Amino acid sequence: MMDDYLVPADGGALTPQGPDHQGLPVSSDSMPDYWISPAGDFVGASPGRTGGVFGFPVEGVSVRDLQTKVIEPIASLFREEMFSRGVNKHHVAVAANWFVNNCQRPPTFQMKTHEYNLSGFQIVESDKIPLTNFLNYLDENNVPENVVRLFLSWYWRALPAILERWAQQNPAVPAGGTAINDLSDAEFKQVMKLQPKHQQQTKDHLRSMWGDHYSHRIQVASRYFAQLPAADREYFENTVCQGGILLGDTVEGIQYAYNEAVKQAKPNVTTDNLAGEIEAIENIMRTDRKRYNNDLALQERLRALYELRGN
Repeated sequence: MMDDYLVPADGGALTPQGPDHQGLPVSSDSMPDYWISPAGDFVGASPGRTGGVFGFPVEGVSVRDLQTKVIEPIASLFREEMFSRGVNKHHVAVAANWFVNNCQRPPTFQMKTHEYNLSGFQIVESDKIPLTNFLNYLDENNVPENVVRLFLSWYWRALPAILERWAQQNPAVPAGGTAINDLSDAEFKQVMKLQPKHQQQTKDHLRSMWGDHYSHRIQVASRYFAQLPAADREYFENTVCQGGILLGDTVEGIQYAYNEAVKQAKPNVTTDNLAGEIEAIENIMRTDRKRYNNDLALQERLRALYELRGN
């Protein structure tokens, strides 16, 4: 059955693979505790500035997408966690709004006007200017010191982990190798000769990894490939990777397609929390059964959400 989804022997269709990073909401039950006591703790130096959110690099995301895909979700998570701990909503809004509006801008020097005690925090030189600006703003808005220390603790502990998780959930398109049209006649014949072997190896790997979900998931990936714009689809069909395997026949290519399909299957909901999204999909299942039955990626997303929740 896998042959229906792999690149055909004449050089024409595609291949798909694996679940792990589907852009799912994070369960609050599984979130690590990023909080430290405001009584003082050591906070390590932030990484060198290579672009991104202040000192933390964000690989694989364009400047255009950074605001909507990284910065605003970080601010939303910050608000949610602060509210859950009963922090004053005005103080939370002041901090979150400053972060959203300033973290992509080159920081400008300001004289220190706040008097917050930052003992216990190790501040690296490159962080001093944006941090001073941030703390001056909090002081102007009468945010108390114990709350400021919680804000800083969360930021330094949470942000690297959040950005790392984002990178895992948004893998780059698998890199290919040589365009099939650039091969010599002998090389092309060799690629076609090896294709059945490569496809069988891919099938075996996928069956081992996906088990009973293999048939369902390969259809999800296949449908993703089918709806791609022609140029993107041809990239997977006609790119020859190391060893002579077509990109569309690789485990990485299939896994990318599957993950993207599940990520894009997110329903139109007003909340990013786990329970809210599960309820939205279950509502589709109850009220529009035909849509649910026809949307294999949505079914896979719900299964993954259940696993996150612990069912």
